[in-house]
Order: sequence, then C-alpha cells, then structure tokens
Amino acid sequence: MRFLPFRLKVLGAFLTLLTAVLVSSLVLVDRSQTRQTKTEIRRQLEVARNVFTSLLRRRDLELNRSLSLLAKDHAFKQALATENMDTIVSTLQSLKSRVMADAIWITDDEGEVKESTLEEPFEARLSDLPIVESALDEHPASAVLRLAGVPYQLTAVPVLAPDVIGVLIAGFKINDAVALEIKTITRSEVSFENDGKIFASTLSDEAHKKALESDLASISDTDPTVIRIGTRRNLVLRAPVAQGVAAYLERSWDEAIEPLEKLRRLVFFVGLVGFLLTALVGLFVAGSVTAPVAELVAATKKLSEGDLDTAVDIRQNDELGQLGKAFNDMAGGLREKERFRSVLNKAVSKEIAEELLKKGMIELGGEERRVTVLFSDIRSFTTLSENLSPQELITQLNAYFKRMGAAIQRERGVIDKYIGDAIMALWGAPVSAPDDA
Repeated sequence: MRFLPFRLKVLGAFLTLLTAVLVSSLVLVDRSQTRQTKTEIRRQLEVARNVFTSLLRRRDLELNRSLSLLAKDHAFKQALATENMDTIVSTLQSLKSRVMADAIWITDDEGEVKESTLEEPFEARLSDLPIVESALDEHPASAVLRLAGVPYQLTAVPVLAPDVIGVLIAGFKINDAVALEIKTITRSEVSFENDGKIFASTLSDEAHKKALESDLASISDTDPTVIRIGTRRNLVLRAPVAQGVAAYLERSWDEAIEPLEKLRRLVFFVGLVGFLLTALVGLFVAGSVTAPVAELVAATKKLSEGDLDTAVDIRQNDELGQLGKAFNDMAGGLREKERFRSVLNKAVSKEIAEELLKKGMIELGGEERRVTVLFSDIRSFTTLSENLSPQELITQLNAYFKRMGAAIQRERGVIDKYIGDAIMALWGAPVSAPDDA
C-alpha cells in the first residue's frame, strides 16, 4: 500500500468508504426486509390458522343448532320412540342435505347406532366415543375424531323425551374439500396429516407432499419453518386439530421475497452507479490534490539539482496554493543567496563566503576585532608604469592582483581594497581563525 501513488491512495480511500457504506446499507436493508417479510408471512399464516379454527367452530355451531332443533322436534321424537325407521331415515337425509354433512347417525339410549345416512355399513363403534358418552349424560359435545381411520369433525346432541332416548350425531370429513375451502379463504396451501401421513391436501405435486411429510417433525406450531421442495422454499405453520391430526399451512417464501430480490437488485444497481460516479469524482479530486503535489516534487528535484530558476504555478486558493507560494518564495530566497555568494566569492575565499552566509543577518554599526592587516604594493611602480602603455599597465596589474589575491585567499585573508598598485588585506575579520596573526 505504501508503494502506491498518492493519487491511487486518495481514490482508494474514497472507494473503500463508499463500498463500506453500500455494503452496510445493503446488509441492513436486506436483514430488515427479510425480517419484515417473514413477520408478514407469519402473520398471514397465523390468520390462516385462525380462519381454519373459526371454520371448524362455525361448522360445529351450525351442526349443533341443526341437530338441537331436530332433537326437539316432537314428530322426530315420536318416530324414534316408536322406531318408525322410514320417517327417521327420511328426516336424517333431509337434514344431511340441508347442513351438507358427510354423515348423520341416530343411536338408542345406550349409544348403539339405530340408523345412519351412510350407504355402506359403518364398522366403528360410536358408543365408545367421548362425545356420545357426554350426550348420553345430556351434555352436547363436539370433537375431531377418527372413525375407521378417517378424521371427522363430529357433533353429538341428546334426544330427550324427557329422558335420553337417543343421540343425534353429525359430522364432516376433513378431506381435500375442506383444505380447498380454507385455501380459497386464506390463499395458503393446506395439508392435513394423520400419524405422519398426508391424507388431504390442496397440493397436487406428489414430490411436494413427500417433502412435506419428511419435514413434519421439524415444523412448529408457534413459528413458521422453512422447508425446501427442490429449489423452492416454503414457510409452513402447524395447526393442531385433534390427537394425531394436524393441519399444515404453507406460503411460498420465494414469492414473498421476490419484491425483496427486486429491491436488492435496485440497491446493487444504484450502488454500482454510485461506485462508478464516486470513482470518477475521486479521480478528479485526487488529481486536483496530486497534480500540484507532483508539480512540487518535480520542482524540488530540479531545485536540488541546482536549477534555482525553478518555480511552480499552483493557482488554487487553498493549502496547496499556499504551499506553492512558499516554495516559490524559498526558491527566490535561494537565488538571492546565490547572488550574494557569487559577489562574496569575488572578494573572499569560498570558505569565508560560506562562513559569512551562515551568519545570516549582519547588524550595522561596526564591531571591535583583533585583526592582522597587510599593506602591499609594487616597488618602483611609478618608474615601471612610465615605460608601459595603458593596456600593458592594466595587464600587468591584473596579473599581479590575481596572484596576490589567490595567495591571500589561500591563507584565509580578506582583501579589503585595491589602491592603485597597493592591496589592503585583513585576517581576523569578518571571520577569525587561531592562526590569523
């Protein structure tokens, strides 16, 4: 990471932050929507279970009311007392058609079946049923019971004259028709199970039924359970009906979360667009930051190589602009210092010039120093100069001053002035040394 260009680091920071925000948003939205969807399906399945319970209760009330009216009918009681079977059978068939029951029975005062609406003989012994025993004790009763292995919703009421002379029993089979009726109302798939086997269902797919049967033990009656049917997923809620009998209400989980899948795709698309836009904006921002930095780096390199005329052109009104101005001021200061150095080098040695430059600001007003002063001139210069032309004279003086100046600078002296053919040099000022004398 440390070897990456600064521009990529800035862009990476932008994109990392955006990715973190997008992923967090997607996860939070996904969890929230998934939880909300599951809660809604749970509510719908619980409503379906309540509808199923209400349907059983409504049927029970209808049967109880119809049977009670018939049990109080004087003509029916007279027919039962006189064992007028033709009248009894006709009355039972009429009641069956009216209440749309699957079967109606009439027993004697001991609970033994005297007549029923069934065309085939019924082998189950009704007198042993709890609801029949309750009716014989003059208490109407209802229950979901299995008769000959078939679950029935049964209602039993006593026939009194004034003592119990028989029991009227009517019931509905719990079958595909009941499941379909519940599905029509609740829009949920409905299956009935008896001892681990599905005996009635709105499901037409046998593979679906087998998958449901294999998961029956794991399905709760308090919280919907997810089951898999191939690649599909359903949420199932159990509704106990009677001992060994239960209803299972299903809704498709995949259909329920389809809007969530669309939302996921939308969030992903928006996130992708945002990612690309952020990448473009990040490149622009990173460029606006790194371009001046790169210009400063290049200018600094030139400056370190001795190019004191280097300058940067950063026109931003921010910290980078201030940095560029400071760089140009620094380069200007170095140029000025170099000009001073060039001037000093002409008068003093390089070492003395360096020492003077290191001192920085020099205060005016003079100072007291112990110095050694050298005055030197050319012997008989006047006589010599009379025999030389001006050009020859200047040439001789320049050669003399050059050799004398080199000797003085070699000994760390400072040439104070030239007076004709004379030289005045100092040791101990402006820079002193132990061997100045």
